[in-house]
Amino acid sequence: MNPSLETRVSHENQFKSNGERKIADVLSKYGIPFKYESQTLVQDEQQKPRIWYPDFYLPTFGIYIEFYGLSGTLDYDYLRSRKLRAYQRTGLEVISVDGSKPLREFEGYLLNQLYRVQHKRFQGIRSHIYRLRSSTGQWYR
Repeated sequence: MNPSLETRVSHENQFKSNGERKIADVLSKYGIPFKYESQTLVQDEQQKPRIWYPDFYLPTFGIYIEFYGLSGTLDYDYLRSRKLRAYQRTGLEVISVDGSKPLREFEGYLLNQLYRVQHKRFQGIRSHIYRLRSSTGQWYR
């Protein structure tokens, strides 16, 4: 599917919260294709496979975004930490967005988190290549 069409179609969805709409607006502003509530396979605490629907999936980056708009309540915070552990156990890269962020900070936070994840991946690849070259004694330009 054409990424720009995918973003445009997804953006017409009815979002479940104003925060999700803000995320979609930022992604659209920067031309970042996304899928809204795309099904994803995760492992729960008992290592059982489950289908969940994270708020956003960015296919270009292989990153998920979850919006947490009700932070601060005991039950909600527990479910949030449970969800994050399941994503981590499954090996998914997930950016958590807290609904308490002021609008002016929201865009910068989201873009910084995308950069952080991509930078971490790049550093990992670079370290791996360095270790391989060091172990074989071969250095290429």
